[in-house]
Amino acid sequence: MDAIVEAVHKSASDTLKKYEQTSIRLLAGLGVEGDTHMGITVKHLEKNLQAIAHLKHKDRLEIGTVRHNLIEHRDRVTSITIIPDGRTLVSGSTDRTIKIWQI
Repeated sequence: MDAIVEAVHKSASDTLKKYEQTSIRLLAGLGVEGDTHMGITVKHLEKNLQAIAHLKHKDRLEIGTVRHNLIEHRDRVTSITIIPDGRTLVSGSTDRTIKIWQI
């Protein structure tokens, strides 16, 4: 698999940003009712995947040029992962939703 994503992160403005990718679109969104705390914990290590980072609110990632903002979430993004197919990104948020993205 070629390197698909150089960096993915949550910015201080609570948007999920993805670097160095040519196209991306939202495939699906799932919501969670009530006060349930939700997170996504999926680990996939790929030697060609250079970096995926989930950063704290005040942290900054200073590499690359922003090509796309993933702004479908209404609150902080808490988890992100690349599915092993290399074409799907999943993001979870404190807005109690899970979003599935085609990259």
